[in-house]
Amino acid sequence: MKRAPLALLVIAYAAFVSLGLPDAVNGVAWPSIREHFGLPQAGLGLLVAVAALFYMASSFITPRLMGHFGVGGLLAASTGMVVAGLCGYGFFDSWISFLFCAACIGLGSGAIDTALNHYAAMHFSMRHMSWLHGFYMVGAASGPAIMTTVMVRGATFRSGYLIIAFLLSALMMTFFVTRRSWNDKSSTEEEVAASPNNAGTWEALHSPVVLWQALVFLFACALEATAGQWIFTVMKEHHHLSTAAAGQWTTAHWAMAAFGRFFLGAWAERMGAVRVLRVCLLGVLAGTLIFAFAPLPYAPYGVLLIGLGLSVLYPLLMSHTPERVGERLAPAAVGIQVAFAVLGAALFPAVAGLLAGHFGLGMVGLVIVGLALVSIFTHEQLLKLLERRSV
Repeated sequence: MKRAPLALLVIAYAAFVSLGLPDAVNGVAWPSIREHFGLPQAGLGLLVAVAALFYMASSFITPRLMGHFGVGGLLAASTGMVVAGLCGYGFFDSWISFLFCAACIGLGSGAIDTALNHYAAMHFSMRHMSWLHGFYMVGAASGPAIMTTVMVRGATFRSGYLIIAFLLSALMMTFFVTRRSWNDKSSTEEEVAASPNNAGTWEALHSPVVLWQALVFLFACALEATAGQWIFTVMKEHHHLSTAAAGQWTTAHWAMAAFGRFFLGAWAERMGAVRVLRVCLLGVLAGTLIFAFAPLPYAPYGVLLIGLGLSVLYPLLMSHTPERVGERLAPAAVGIQVAFAVLGAALFPAVAGLLAGHFGLGMVGLVIVGLALVSIFTHEQLLKLLERRSV
């Protein structure tokens, strides 16, 4: 592993904060957007689905784009797409335009996520990889806070999007100025997908290790997104907690996820990633069982275990990707993993919602228990495959 300069590490931390900034803002702005355009509640699902679809598509093509533009150039251009999409949210006045902007943001964010994760996996330690994703959680929490502050002070949702666009434009300029620094020899000749020494997406998908690890990403991120999206509603409408109490438990869930990414990553370096991941997945299963079946006042404590347990899975698996699949497959494998993660995060919360609509909110708990079991199964299958390969 070739270590990156300290300056790029600092920029990467800022980039992960910025990557998280737009992700949770739509939920805060949605009531105003729905009222402005006269839309049904289901419109939010369409907005999220469009962004997720283009995010996933971008994740697949990013390894090739890194070969043409370099990591730094791609990061600058992709951040520019996100800025353009957010500015569109701020200025355009039709629902179709909003969906077009969502597609732009999805394309840009998918490329940023894939390129940064690939670079981090090749240049940063497990500890820094975990911290990077912890800073993503900081951004994901800050975006809604910015939008809420703007709207409480009497401005419209458009002002909130424009403020976030302004913040990301500073990152875009930083990527542009430092674009050559990201493209050292290892990242331009050995790592990027366009190199003759590297595999494409379809070749990587033929690797059992790549496929099983991508499945772990799919189900674990599906669990994270489903739990995160439905905790508030289940706490308030199924367990009949007050709005304030439900909000506090939801905040505590994300706080535990951020705590885990900042502190469990260092523990993984000492104890070993496999051991930590197994313990965390068992903790997640315990949390989902508590959330699904325990009565009050115990049920809400399950969301803390879920947040803590899931926190390190994404960064630890991403950090070990080059080691497990080889540097030739690594760029394509990272893109596949990001795509599968987005697919799970887009699909399963909607499935849980459909089931909850037909059978009651208790189905959400059953869905996340099932996802926890499947996550453990796929992770164990991945480990068995790696053990057989090393014999």
